[in-house]
Amino acid sequence: MKTIYYWLLVVRLSLRWIKQPNLGDVVLYQGKRWVLFQGVRDPIWSLSCNRECIEVHRDNFRKVPGIKSAWRSFRSGYRFYMTSWFSIWVREGIKPWMLGCNIWAGKPPRAESETTTLHSVECHVFEGAQYVGGKCTCGAVAPARQSKDLQD
Repeated sequence: MKTIYYWLLVVRLSLRWIKQPNLGDVVLYQGKRWVLFQGVRDPIWSLSCNRECIEVHRDNFRKVPGIKSAWRSFRSGYRFYMTSWFSIWVREGIKPWMLGCNIWAGKPPRAESETTTLHSVECHVFEGAQYVGGKCTCGAVAPARQSKDLQD
């Protein structure tokens, strides 16, 4: 049952990728078609057209709609979640520290053990900080293995 739940979550999150810019998407900028080839500095994206490369804010271009574009975006999201997160979620569930990761394509779901104050051995060692809007107010997130080490 958990497997089906998390697979459906992967599908739902992947559907959100359709509206967002993704690598390889064709976009319109200043009346020309460009290809997105770098997005690590989001909201600034690198565009390419006929060997010309520019950097543009996400608000200044728009995706060219189409079935091919939608399928490519969905497939990118699906592959990302299935290869990077699905097995972790099935095995451990969604932990509070995961909510601070920039993987949710919008609003993150609630963690299975989420409470108002999430700083405990499950999260990390900073006392008194809280999650607001899916992000930790102290700005730090511990890796999963670290939180397990702290439980001893």
